Amino acid sequence: MLSLVFSCKDEPFVEMDNETTNSQSNYNFGNTAQNNFQGMVLDTNGLPISGATVTIGTNTVTTNLKGFFTFKNASVKENFAHVKVTKSGYVNASRVLIPTNGMNQVNIMMIPVTTTSTISTGSTSTVSLPNGTKVKFDGSFKDVNGNAYSGSVNVALFHLAPSNKYLNELMPGSFLATNAGGNARVMETFGMLHVELTGSAGQNLQIANGHTAEITVPVDVTQASTSPSTIPLWSYNEDTGMWNEEGVATKIGNTYVGTVNHFSWWNCDAQFTQATMKVTLKNAAGSVLPSIKVALKRSSQAYETYGVTDNTGVVSGIVPAGEILTLKVYDACDNVIYTSNVGPFSAGVLTTLTDITVNPPSSTSYTIQGSLKTCSNTNVTDGYVVLKPVGGNSNYFNYLSVPVNANGRFTFNTYACTTN
Repeated sequence: MLSLVFSCKDEPFVEMDNETTNSQSNYNFGNTAQNNFQGMVLDTNGLPISGATVTIGTNTVTTNLKGFFTFKNASVKENFAHVKVTKSGYVNASRVLIPTNGMNQVNIMMIPVTTTSTISTGSTSTVSLPNGTKVKFDGSFKDVNGNAYSGSVNVALFHLAPSNKYLNELMPGSFLATNAGGNARVMETFGMLHVELTGSAGQNLQIANGHTAEITVPVDVTQASTSPSTIPLWSYNEDTGMWNEEGVATKIGNTYVGTVNHFSWWNCDAQFTQATMKVTLKNAAGSVLPSIKVALKRSSQAYETYGVTDNTGVVSGIVPAGEILTLKVYDACDNVIYTSNVGPFSAGVLTTLTDITVNPPSSTSYTIQGSLKTCSNTNVTDGYVVLKPVGGNSNYFNYLSVPVNANGRFTFNTYACTTN
């Protein structure tokens, strides 16, 4: 569960508010820091989303025609950077990561708001997806001001399965959560659900005070044997970037069923005590490897979670403590080029692994270098270079980004899927 968030120092409790909870987290956010971020925002078809608003703290930029954005010296916390993305017609998106000293890569996929069904207030209604996802409403709703709403209600459902190839890019935040006891945890998901409610005039709606809805979330077939009979429910707080434990779901057949009293994102997750892992990737010549996928998995976990190395070859994240984990490194074609067991890790301790050296065939290894110039042939001193392979990989986020130096020069090492 490489979730790209970690802690290693003791800090005071931080209050976290949302509509229904006022929990406290003992997560170590660290001191204020300035870091660089660059990323890509795509839709669920892999097409770039231009003009999306990207926010980190008080800093805001918009994505360009290719869906790219860049922040320089954005103010974040040492152990916690919260990136938010909004655009009309899409579900609000976000990513939480541990900022490194390099160029932090942020990949986000935005979900279009699509009405699943239109229901009416005042009566019980059930809205379903073909895969068995369901939400049962009791008919009582309110507007953003807390006033009772009467009329038609547009319901947009989105189920995010753990098997989804773009789970890490579609889900909000990270796998960092705060349980009911105020303890920071790393999670393993058994399914997520997003519900958006709008009125006849397009206004945002919520479940009325004192009322609830019943949610049904299908369990992946590959997780059926490992899914517990009951599992904590977690709601996502868009303001804090944290999941908060809020209730329990019960396994009925091959689904989890639970009761909620508000909507945003809901997550059926097992929780684990956290440890922290950090590692640098290099090639045989000792050069660091940027934009390389590093995946981790518990022995009983059906799906891997992963992080991507920054331009200095570093990746770090929260991992479950006290367990042996399988670590895999993938090349540009999603082929495994390195695997090993790591851990167990001590709870609350940062462990820096020995540098990992990967050695793909020399026929597919490349060093790319050059200079970035302006139209007037002067050096670009504050820019970056992006390389997107053509063919050989269906992953929409398969790209590499490196900054230029003060003289406009860039150099990086990468691998191709095939010779030439």
